[in-house]
Amino acid sequence: MNDKNLTYWEKITRYFSGDTDKEEIRSIENWAHKSDKKVLLNKMKKDIKRVDSTKNMYSEKTDKAWLNVFSKINEEEQTQEFSVNRKFNFNFAFKIAAGIIILLGFVWGITQFVNPAEQITQTEFNQTKVILADGSIVYLNANSKLKYTKSFNKKIRKVKLIGEAFFEIAKNPDKAFIIETGNAEIKVMGTSFNVLAPENNEFVEVLVETGKVSLASRQNENTVVLKKGDYARLKDNNIQKLTLSDDNYLSWKTKRLDFRNTKLKDVIFVLNRTYMINIIIDSDSIKDLQLTSKFDNIKLETIIESICLTFDLKSENINNGIVLSSKN
Repeated sequence: MNDKNLTYWEKITRYFSGDTDKEEIRSIENWAHKSDKKVLLNKMKKDIKRVDSTKNMYSEKTDKAWLNVFSKINEEEQTQEFSVNRKFNFNFAFKIAAGIIILLGFVWGITQFVNPAEQITQTEFNQTKVILADGSIVYLNANSKLKYTKSFNKKIRKVKLIGEAFFEIAKNPDKAFIIETGNAEIKVMGTSFNVLAPENNEFVEVLVETGKVSLASRQNENTVVLKKGDYARLKDNNIQKLTLSDDNYLSWKTKRLDFRNTKLKDVIFVLNRTYMINIIIDSDSIKDLQLTSKFDNIKLETIIESICLTFDLKSENINNGIVLSSKN
């Protein structure tokens, strides 16, 4: 394509991308109005916006399709006669733009068929509650992400999880609920359980509170059925049933804490995880102090005050965190 024709193409594409000045916009829209292409111009703008909203247009196939379009442009340009005095060949550029819109519209339709639009709930420093279309409830921990398609519950109940969440699944014997996370697939009919799946895919943990859960490796045929109270970990495609020794494993959701002769450094670890706070102990001499206490949905400030009174400590808010130190 020669430089002059490329300039024509750049003008029309800049118009659709919103990167034109007022004079160029007025010139193109006046031409569309005079040549009875105003309706088509507006339709193309809507199609561009719809295609762009997918945020998932690039692939090897679409890249090849673009090359084919530009090949057609080169072929057509050989048959076009451009006048030296003509400032802008709108018909030619518009024809090319329409072709691109058709191409993108086709690809957009294919991607919607293959990968229906996803709903995404993502947390950072907070926790949130998600109610799905089937009535299931997902308590999403901080720094976690839940994905599911808009067609969820129509043919299959499936979600994808990165991070940690507690699930309360609505019973439906005819339609299993499936969770894909890391290298694991978790399948249930109706139950409640916790899933921990770090983003690095190092492991997946499942703790069942009620009902039954099937935990399977997506890489091999390893499958384990878990019942109430069972706790298992999938790592390196191997599944192990383990004994849960952490009484505060679900404290992030329940806000119930139980410490029995627990070292202060371990207490702080649990508090940081539960309340998404940054508590620091500034002295090694107090890290091994042991705490025995229970807290049931108590505010963090009250817990910190209780710890300070118990061990004669002081707390100070510094840089969005809390520093604990000895008064002496």
